Formats: sequence, C-alpha cells, structure tokens
Amino acid sequence: MLEKKEPVERRGKSVPVDRVAVTTAHLDWYRAQGGALPTGVLPLQDYDYDGVEFTYYYGDDGVDANRPVTSSDRAAIQAALPPILAWFQAAGHPIQWLSLSDVHWGVDGHLYIAPRFVPIPRLDNLLRARVKRSLWRWVLWACMSVGLAFLVLLFAYTRPSGDTHMVTVPNVVGMGVADAREILANTQFQLSYQYNVQVPSGSVIATVPPAGRTMKASRPLRVMVSKGLPMLTVPNGLGKPLEQVRVLATENGFDLAVASGNYSMSEPVGIVLAQVPTPNATVTDNTLSVVPSLGLPLTRHVTPNMDLSALTQQAVVDVVLSGWVPSDWPTQSVRIEAQETDVVTVYTAMHPPGDVFDVVVPVVSGTKIRIYYNESVLVYDRVYAP
Repeated sequence: MLEKKEPVERRGKSVPVDRVAVTTAHLDWYRAQGGALPTGVLPLQDYDYDGVEFTYYYGDDGVDANRPVTSSDRAAIQAALPPILAWFQAAGHPIQWLSLSDVHWGVDGHLYIAPRFVPIPRLDNLLRARVKRSLWRWVLWACMSVGLAFLVLLFAYTRPSGDTHMVTVPNVVGMGVADAREILANTQFQLSYQYNVQVPSGSVIATVPPAGRTMKASRPLRVMVSKGLPMLTVPNGLGKPLEQVRVLATENGFDLAVASGNYSMSEPVGIVLAQVPTPNATVTDNTLSVVPSLGLPLTRHVTPNMDLSALTQQAVVDVVLSGWVPSDWPTQSVRIEAQETDVVTVYTAMHPPGDVFDVVVPVVSGTKIRIYYNESVLVYDRVYAP
C-alpha cells in the first residue's frame, strides 16, 4: 500500500470548508471505482483528512519497486496522461482539481499514476500586490504573533501525555469481523463496508493505517470489511440481436459467454434464443451465457439451365436446395413444393436427426417455392433467374 500526503495550505492560507467538501466528494467517487479504473491508474483504497492535510492510501499490487521512473520516461508519461484525463472529465469532474503525481512502473511494463486532488484553486498561486501598512499595524501584528506563539507553547507543555502515546497497528487482514474485534479490543476502530470481488463477505480487506505502522492511540483505526460480490440484475437478451445483447451485458456489469448456437425454424441468424441466468434475476456471478440462432438448417441458390419450360416456353433455372435435420431435432417430414401455375410437390421424404439431403428443382423465373419441415413452412419465396 502506498501512502502519500497533500497539504491543504498555500503560503499559510487555510482552505475554505466548501473546497475541502468538494475535494472529499472527488475522493469518495475515486475510492468507489474499486478495480473499474482505466489502465495506468492506481486504485484508491482509502483517504484521511486531519484538518491540515489529506493522506491518500493507494493499492500497490503490480507496482515494480525495483524500477524507478527517470527523466528518460517523459515521452511514456505524456502518452499515458490523455486516457486518464479523459476518464476524469467523462465522469463530470473539473480537470483543474486533478493533480497528477507519483508515477510508478508496473511489473507488466505499464506506467501507473496515483492521482491526487488539489483543494487549492490554481488562481491562489498568483502573486497579488500587497497594500502598504502603517507602522502601528505592524506593531499590532507583531504583538498578536507573540501572544499566539505563547499560547501554542503553553498548550504544548500542558497537554496530556496520552496524546503522544503511539501503538502498532495489528494485522487483521483476512480475518472475520468477530476475530478482528477480539484482536482490536484495546484499539479504537471504525468499521466501513464495501463490495469486493476477491475477499469473501465479512472478512477484513485492509486497515488504515496498514498493519505494522505506528499511530497515535487516540486516533481511530479504519477497518474496511468486504460485503462480497455486488448484486447484479440480469438484463433480458431474449429475442434480441447478439451485438445488442453484448452491449447490454457490458452496461450491466456482465461478461458475455456465447455458446455455439442452435438452428431455429422461427428466428434468423444471430438472434438470442436462450440465456442463463434468466432475465431480471439477481445474482453475484457476472457471467451471462447466451445461445444465438444459427437460422434455418437449409441453404439454397439458383443456377442457370439451358432448357425451356414446356408450359410457358420460358428459360428454366435450377434451384439447388441443401438441407439437414439438426441432431437435437426429432425426425422431420420434408416436403418441397413449386408453383409455376399449379402447386406441384417435387420432393417428399422422412429424415431422421443428423440426416442431410440435396434436391435440384428446375423452375422458371418467378416460380414460388415452399419448403416444409413437419408441415411447418420454413421457406416461402419466389425464385428469379440470376
């Protein structure tokens, strides 16, 4: 865990309360992102504000402590900044509150940046002309300063000795809440709960300050406890195109798993026929599995034929039909009809699961073709010469 500090004063001028509140709102948003961060941003596990400075606690998993960032890495740093700035602005946060600092190399070869938030507007750094003060004002200011220094020294020498007592933070990470309470029986602590995809519900994720650090005994220890996996509501992808379902899954926090698909007598290619879990269910597993339609178990194409129709003397074309019965379907009664003037059955046969058939039907351009599986029409179309 990386610990960094950011003072909230510039040239001795304190920060207004409203600016501290804005900074806190930015930090709460940043901490709530958890692991959903763009590549190159270290997660903020927690922060603290003691009225003088902000203390940031970043997760350092994957940081390469043996590889320092040098001036020769300037180009790589500049290339890493635009996605981070775009991520911050896309969330509706003004960029002037963002301070990019503490750049680290990761073990994966990427740069990682630990953003901070500056509660001092940059206009405060502009030099202002000083108004001349008369001598008596300087004398009054000096007297007030001496009096304030005396009060500070008096407080330092008379405050209770318990304020300076230091304790070492025990290691309770991974423990259940009940066990952690026993270990921390003599320590002031506060519990906070958050979702976590790695730590089981009810177990301690981390402490602030972390285990092994020293802290004032009067300061409460923050103990972060896992709420387990977040609850997700399953989107409804049935009857929708696969690409639309892919977008729905991403927007609702799911990873999409696509099965090989099934043939369908009613749905065209790419329409989702089934999904697991069912729509609108509340789950913790973020995998959504879908079965898309492969369309009809049938292909057809038209090729020229040099003959003429005996009935109309029009040019004849061959309709080449290739079909099969899917292995998970029952035996099908396949029938093919052609209608130039009258309806004529040109093919009929029984085909068991897994069986295939090829039929060539010579017809004139404009002939209607009907193909039935168990008396259900799969195809009803006019055939035209290519």
